[in-house]
Amino acid sequence: MCFICSSIEEKNKMMETQVRAGIINSELGLCLVEETRKEEVFNCLKFVVYI
Repeated sequence: MCFICSSIEEKNKMMETQVRAGIINSELGLCLVEETRKEEVFNCLKFVVYI
């Protein structure tokens, strides 16, 4: 589900800011949810890294 997260690694801080602000981009919508937590985000990144 989180194939797009591979590009998020470089935008880690930016992503966290968007999640905290509640702003979700259509592209990130596949991986991020309104209530997405840091743990879920890191798990998504790890998922891509291992792939």
